[in-house]
Amino acid sequence: MDPGEGEQILSREFLESSYAQLHQLGNLDTRAHALTLLEYNEIEDLERSITIHEEAVQYTPLYDAQFAEHSNDLGVVSLNRFGLNCDIEDVNRATTSFQNAVKVTDDTDLEMLNRLRQLGNCLISIYQVSRRENTLNQAISVWERAAQLMQDGDCNLYAIMCNLGSSFQARFGLSNDLNDLARAISSFQAAVDLTPVGHDDKPALMSSLGGSFQLRFESLGDISDLDKAIGLKQMAIELTPDGHHNYSCDAFIL
Repeated sequence: MDPGEGEQILSREFLESSYAQLHQLGNLDTRAHALTLLEYNEIEDLERSITIHEEAVQYTPLYDAQFAEHSNDLGVVSLNRFGLNCDIEDVNRATTSFQNAVKVTDDTDLEMLNRLRQLGNCLISIYQVSRRENTLNQAISVWERAAQLMQDGDCNLYAIMCNLGSSFQARFGLSNDLNDLARAISSFQAAVDLTPVGHDDKPALMSSLGGSFQLRFESLGDISDLDKAIGLKQMAIELTPDGHHNYSCDAFIL
């Protein structure tokens, strides 16, 4: 037997033994064990990690401070499995887990923004499969809440505004409500304004804003919207370094 393989098996056995002892003692803090299993990057370890996190959530009272942590971790590992098998049920489980984590997390908690971002990403993943407007509405509410919680000068605010713009634009595609398109333009404009010159994402943001102006031109026929769309697209191309593709953030960049 290869020495490295033997060490890996021994390590797993040790972890399982440690977990069993902790579980018998009623210690519900199993996060380190489960996350260590994930480091092996094998599907059987991922499945075991999910089981451990499910048990942690099940046996942790709602009022316990660790409930949010366990719920968040279950969401993370569920998303990891979704990345391997593309099973929508894993995204549904992750969404429920992140929703539970958000419900019991105070707005002042430093983890709140990260949990909102994860929840928003899950909802968008579900929407991209289901195309249900209700799911998109939930994502918009999450992005808006995240934006409200962010402090002025937060370097990640532009990304939230981009996702918000993309969500409003997607809803416009369902509703044909020009208010949604106006809010998409406003959000994309904020994202562009918040992004410093020279930032790698600046061209993509400008391209997305230009796309929104183009959509409004197609809806209303206002030539000024077309001029803005052309100008923004041209600037995006000029700012894109040679050899790089200029992706818009319509696919949600968080």
